Amino acid sequence: MVNKALFRWTGWCAIIFGILGLAAYITHSAALGFSSGTPSIPEGLIEIYGRGGIRAGHLLEYISLFFLLPALIGIALFLKEKAPGRAMVGLGFGLIYLIGVFLLSAMTGGIINMVSDPGRRIDEAFQAKVTLLNLVGESIFYPLLGMGFLFFILWGLAFRRGNVAERWVGSIFILQAAMVVLTFLFFALQMNALANVGILLQTVITTAAFVMSGILLLEASP
Repeated sequence: MVNKALFRWTGWCAIIFGILGLAAYITHSAALGFSSGTPSIPEGLIEIYGRGGIRAGHLLEYISLFFLLPALIGIALFLKEKAPGRAMVGLGFGLIYLIGVFLLSAMTGGIINMVSDPGRRIDEAFQAKVTLLNLVGESIFYPLLGMGFLFFILWGLAFRRGNVAERWVGSIFILQAAMVVLTFLFFALQMNALANVGILLQTVITTAAFVMSGILLLEASP
């Protein structure tokens, strides 16, 4: 029997993660600039990562990840009573996703620290290092989409085995899985404007999924 107090604690973690993730996206996108509601990415990695809004957005994202871990555990325990297989396998993919995001965030932080260093020398070696870190980050990004798809689809199907409210949350998780696939296709076809819209929708849907999951966990606590 799961301690109901655990549901209360992890429920708040899920809600905080969702809100911080949305705040990080808004801060990050505002620093890049909006064009028809879609971030417009300028040329020059050094110039981009040197912006204050990028640093603030990255910090919010990094902090949010510390709330994601307990949120994943709490939701998995909640779903285990309804669909144990999907709950636990989904948790596994979710933890792999979390590790990947931590690595990606660490590399982004490394670039930001390099660019923000007042004593830096912007020579060819410096530019090559920034470019390399960015390329490694991009190489991690695509496998993360795959882990995210498996995680969201499994937990979406698990939530769909519950009551009406839980089925609604399950539908949101499944919708997020569909958006992951569409975003991947947009990136693969180099349709960057649509890919940016996909990232925006993913962020909003992820926020809704975790906030509503957190509410369900709070309702399950005493």
